[in-house]
Amino acid sequence: MTIHNPTTFELIQAAAVLVQALTEDHGELDERSEHLLEIFMERCPDKLGALKAVVDRSAADADFLKAEAKRLDERRGGLLKIRERCRLMARELLEAHQDLTGETKIKTPTYTAYLSTRHSVAGPSDPEEWPELYREEVTTIKPNKKAALAALKGGAVVPGLELASSVSVAFR
Repeated sequence: MTIHNPTTFELIQAAAVLVQALTEDHGELDERSEHLLEIFMERCPDKLGALKAVVDRSAADADFLKAEAKRLDERRGGLLKIRERCRLMARELLEAHQDLTGETKIKTPTYTAYLSTRHSVAGPSDPEEWPELYREEVTTIKPNKKAALAALKGGAVVPGLELASSVSVAFR
């Protein structure tokens, strides 16, 4: 009996199919996805190579999605700028209409446009300059993990903290 060692291309293709199936469940491994992973591993004589292919494909897909999210976010920002520019132009038209007619509203068969006034508080940017009655004190505490890690690695004893280690796999 001859065992077929998958080519790198076949391994990458199989990893892509497996990653796609696993991401349908948002990375949560249920019975079905665990079974797919087992089958994938059984068919590959080089188990570490198979796992590396899945790790590499997952990382590549995650990088692609990160870039795509950035591109979509930039596109969203552009659309919001267009929206604001058009709102400004509409306001200018309505203000001109108001100056000419004294009316703040234009009604058409499909929409009604009008000038709306909203109120907000304008005040000093420094909260200390606000009247005490209208200030609230907010304190946020967050750990400085970098400083604590450096201290613990340097041999310092920090009450309540300890140096934790974990082992992971790296591929090159």
